[in-house]
Amino acid sequence: MADQNLEATGRIPIQTEEPITQEDEVRRILAQVVDIIRRNGRDPVRAITDYLLSEDPAHIPPHEGARALMAKLDRDAVLRELVVHYLH
Repeated sequence: MADQNLEATGRIPIQTEEPITQEDEVRRILAQVVDIIRRNGRDPVRAITDYLLSEDPAHIPPHEGARALMAKLDRDAVLRELVVHYLH
């Protein structure tokens, strides 16, 4: 009976891609949110700055899930990534 199941044994996929870092995730989401804010005719610098200073999600438009995307991010991680990007 064991011999009959050998061909049915599945393969375990091996992940060859590097895992996504928190920094990569912050950059990816910020780029998406900036694009959405621009398409809605708003200033992304002002919107994101106001959001980070006040922690009020109303500064990020709900369009296309921008507000939900920003809510996924840790505020300190966003600030850290912005400072690192600015200084380099």
